[in-house]
Amino acid sequence: MGSAQKTDGSSTRSRYDVGVLHKALDVIEQIVELGPLTALELSRGANISSTAAYRVLGTLVGRGYVVQEETGRRYGPGPALLALSRSILSSVDLVSIARPTMETLRDEFGETVNLGALTHDGRLVYLEMIASERGLRTAVDIGSTDHLHSTALGRAILAGLSSAEAVATLKKHVLIPVTPRTPVSIRAVSAAIARAREAGYAVDDEENELGARCVGAAIRDANGRPFAAVSISGPVSRIDTKLLPVFGERLRVAATEIEHALGHAIPTPEGIG
Repeated sequence: MGSAQKTDGSSTRSRYDVGVLHKALDVIEQIVELGPLTALELSRGANISSTAAYRVLGTLVGRGYVVQEETGRRYGPGPALLALSRSILSSVDLVSIARPTMETLRDEFGETVNLGALTHDGRLVYLEMIASERGLRTAVDIGSTDHLHSTALGRAILAGLSSAEAVATLKKHVLIPVTPRTPVSIRAVSAAIARAREAGYAVDDEENELGARCVGAAIRDANGRPFAAVSISGPVSRIDTKLLPVFGERLRVAATEIEHALGHAIPTPEGIG
């Protein structure tokens, strides 16, 4: 990232500008560029009052974009900001690198192959889809978001997290019944995640769309942390339950191929592969 450019009082502002948003962005830019800073240092660098700095920092800390060090004096980048940055930087490379593997999967099984990633606010965003060439097929809109608790992609990602983090992520949203088969309690979804963690792949059996089954496996970053997943989906008339382990194992291999193509040297994982 280049050096921070201050916009306070700049002629580039328009009548549609939101002053408090400029203050928040100035604070974030200071933290990213210069590292952990005190509230006083941030107020000076962003050219805002100390009162405004504390208010902005309170909001950013609450949203996870900034964290306060144990000493309580300095503020640094938070997990939400890091996750957002990582997803933006990796999504373009991920799609281009994953596409050949996805096309191979589509040709091999004849079903639709999906690529999704975890958003900073605990949702699933579809990054790419290689559609089945069959008349009856599943499909999604690229860029649309979906639920973690009802999708194989979402569950595969959650299974790579610790149980506590998976639950915390689930609690960011109401677990709605997408279909009559969708589990809507933390206990039930956690059980599905545990099965995915043990198997190494996740299954959605008409829990996100009636008449459709989906199998997904997580894609991990260089630290072994899941940030995306790849899946195969299709009508239940073609994806028999006996095929789920076959799809799952093949997806595990495909996910590893994508990880290696991304240049990720994955450490031994504790969760899903």
